[in-house]
Amino acid sequence: MPISITYNLTAANCPTPLQPAPSVIGQPSQPIQQGSSATWIPILNQLVSMLGALASGGGGGYAVMSGCVPVQTTGLNVSIGAGLILGSWVNGYGPLVELLNSGTPVVGGFQQLTPAAYTLPDNSTSYLWTTQDPSTGAIGLASTTSLGSPPTHALLFVGNITTLSGAVTAIDQSGVVKVTGGQLTRQTADTSTPGDAPPAGMRLLTVTPALNYQWDGSAHKALVDLTKQLPGSVNKQTITTALTLTETSANNQYITASGGNQRVILPDPTTLPLGWSIAIFNAGGSNNVLVYEHTNTTQICPLTPGQAISFGTLVVSGAVAFPGGSYTPGTPTAGVPAGPV
Repeated sequence: MPISITYNLTAANCPTPLQPAPSVIGQPSQPIQQGSSATWIPILNQLVSMLGALASGGGGGYAVMSGCVPVQTTGLNVSIGAGLILGSWVNGYGPLVELLNSGTPVVGGFQQLTPAAYTLPDNSTSYLWTTQDPSTGAIGLASTTSLGSPPTHALLFVGNITTLSGAVTAIDQSGVVKVTGGQLTRQTADTSTPGDAPPAGMRLLTVTPALNYQWDGSAHKALVDLTKQLPGSVNKQTITTALTLTETSANNQYITASGGNQRVILPDPTTLPLGWSIAIFNAGGSNNVLVYEHTNTTQICPLTPGQAISFGTLVVSGAVAFPGGSYTPGTPTAGVPAGPV
């Protein structure tokens, strides 16, 4: 029975995506294998090399275009299903045009990857990569058990493989970069902002169970679901334990604390978009609502019954943040809660 593919790892537990260094446009490729003509071989190879440079550089990174899913064959052996990868070339090896498909077809930076058997170490967790031979340009497989050390000539991470007692027991594709709608995309199990740092020159969308995050070259930015943060959206809730607010929390929180004073924990402002706002109102009749910053260590202010406070993000010293200073709750007699003073 085939092993089900899972996405159970966070970005911090996946290898960092690699970014290609495009070859110089005009890099000559290998000669055409069949039906060649000395008059047009250099021109065609020049065009193919330009296509390769645009594919690897313009694509922004190595990625799976289709297929290439790891599968168990026998015992500790795995292969990769047929598919197409957005690749590159190394050490001056250019793309190869094969007119009659006498081998694996390669056009520019796009290479069709065919299944290749590979034996994994037993009783371990391995990171499986495609590699590219610097002398021939051939695509192969290699693995490492070290998260931060890709194998020699690594090209593209394709899966996290677990083995036990001579068999493959789990295949996880968290962190595998794919091309989706022209966007480099990966899926992880993060429940908050991804904890890794892809290359600065890469633009990468991370899909998580909660939100999507766009890597802009220096930070992961949350893409807020505006249907959950529409102006005037309301959450009326009675809490008996701490309530942790997120990027998608309604921007009007009517909170009743039950069983004593209860905490409301703000999200990390650096993960929020500019202009994100929220108002918190103590709708109860006896207990306080205690507003804490995102690490849940510092109380910003207590809200007694009938009091409210509001928060909104702006740019402070080049970063998205809540305004500094102290926060004094107020009674929203005109429907406008108090802000910082």
